[in-house]
Amino acid sequence: MKPTRTAVQSTVLALLAAMLAVACLPAVPNGPPRTAAFWYLWYPQTPTGHYTPLLQPYNSSLPKVLKQEVNEMQYAGIQIGIISWFGPGTQSEATRLPLALRAADGTHFRETLYYEPEGHGNPTSAKIESDLAYIEAHYVRDRNYLRIGGKPVLFVWGDGGDNCSTLARWAAAPRTAHFWVVQKVFPGYTSCAHQPPDWHQYGPTSHALAQGKYSYSISPGFWLYTESSPRLARSLSRWTADLKAMKASRARWHLITTFNEMGEGTAIEPTHQYGRGYLNAAKAVLNP
Repeated sequence: MKPTRTAVQSTVLALLAAMLAVACLPAVPNGPPRTAAFWYLWYPQTPTGHYTPLLQPYNSSLPKVLKQEVNEMQYAGIQIGIISWFGPGTQSEATRLPLALRAADGTHFRETLYYEPEGHGNPTSAKIESDLAYIEAHYVRDRNYLRIGGKPVLFVWGDGGDNCSTLARWAAAPRTAHFWVVQKVFPGYTSCAHQPPDWHQYGPTSHALAQGKYSYSISPGFWLYTESSPRLARSLSRWTADLKAMKASRARWHLITTFNEMGEGTAIEPTHQYGRGYLNAAKAVLNP
């Protein structure tokens, strides 16, 4: 049946509305600052602890859940999701990461990886080279993967034993030069001979952490699911003040720790316990 003029008009209007909605979403800027949040895809296997997400069923394998989370982050003015990557073949890597990338289709939202193996040992340069080759082959060509200056971005987790030798191991992997690497800071990091393009801190028991020109990160609270009381109690007024300080910062990365790490109690994703307060505060400051 030939569509009626009314049907055609409705279709055109719907398409225009969709285009306008995307145009109104915060886009990743060509230059800094860039606002990103750490985003985890390990539910329901990982406990949510003291908090119950409003989004149900809370399952990172469901495309509709991942799409809703992308929508919520964009609503709050978050432009980038930083997704943990533990290596080839892990559950979140093999099945959920591709779904997360597709959840950003039709939006300005971009995604990057958090290289976790560095925080759980000292991978050799050969291992780093192999992992980066795998990431290049499987993810960085995706239209929704974040790039800076043509290079795919990669955040790197770290542990308390990191030092200048960590950077030397990374520099000895030739493929590292293909990436815009954002290493985790350690004492004396600025004095090392090998320097990555950027640095960040991940320390959610502190409500705000400034790393000079590199990054400014904020946390709404910290309450580990195995502990009876929080190490960093939540305060919506403090969170709002931290958002404003981060926005005013000249740091290249504005980092929210985290969007949905429920088990450590650092999430701003809406829950039955604190509602939409932390997400709405982020929108009011970052995406008014």
